[in-house]
Amino acid sequence: MSLGAAPPPRYVLAQARPDQTAAVFALLPELFQAPALPTRFWVVHPAGEPAHLLGAAAYAPVVHPAHSSGFRGQCRVLDGYRRQGIGRTLVAQLAADVAAWDMPHLLSWQAEAEAGPASAFMQALGFRINFSIHHFIADYEKILPLCQRMTQALREHERVPPGFALLPLVEVPRAAVVALHCKEFHASPAAAEEAIEAVLADPLGRRLSLALWDGQYVAGYVLASPGADMPDLRFWASDPAYRQGWPAVLLLDGYMRMIAECGLRQSRFVCNGRNPAPVNVARKIGALLEALEHGYVLDLVVPE
Repeated sequence: MSLGAAPPPRYVLAQARPDQTAAVFALLPELFQAPALPTRFWVVHPAGEPAHLLGAAAYAPVVHPAHSSGFRGQCRVLDGYRRQGIGRTLVAQLAADVAAWDMPHLLSWQAEAEAGPASAFMQALGFRINFSIHHFIADYEKILPLCQRMTQALREHERVPPGFALLPLVEVPRAAVVALHCKEFHASPAAAEEAIEAVLADPLGRRLSLALWDGQYVAGYVLASPGADMPDLRFWASDPAYRQGWPAVLLLDGYMRMIAECGLRQSRFVCNGRNPAPVNVARKIGALLEALEHGYVLDLVVPE
């Protein structure tokens, strides 16, 4: 796909000089979390003013094992200089660089709000939705009775395999949880371990985080942090081998029980649309959809 790489006449697209690295990171602070530093940065500046950066872009040269594999890229243009073709120019250069690596896709750095300016920008450039993130709010007084009925029905119809128990996540072998986290959220083992440790370091996070374990396998888990105003269930996953819906129901039932036992009332929780079981459970119990985000992918023409 051709995005039109030529910048507006009064602007210049250039590879960032070494002395501009700090300015680039100021524009793109997300790069501090990249698993590997970009091989080069691209900037746009007014003609004759190379020190005046109006925008920057870079990609991380690590294959992101999402549904559409490729490199993740980040681009940002200063307020006041948007809608002038600068962002399009930067993304076009990223797309050309990533395609030169024989990568078929340029991925958005992160999921963006469905109605936000970043989503509108990427859609205008031909990006398509790669995955969706649903943000729900659950109220235990409304949802716990529904979860209990669903759990009872699953057990009565023998839909829950024997041997699985709902346990505190800290009592389950960490390696099994890390492996499932990597599989479901496309994280590296180091990133998965860091995310899990960050939650379990908090007493409330340890109490709210649960896993389904039968002594050999983790069928699913929930990992919840305290949050600013209410607990935040950031990770709610089921192993693909057990995606008949029962792990999602049992985990949510157990989690909402813990919410009640802790004297709390509500919780936020996040569901990846690629794992339909938690999303379907959330809809069945009438959880409030607070926000919807999308990750985007641009299909590239790889040089022959």
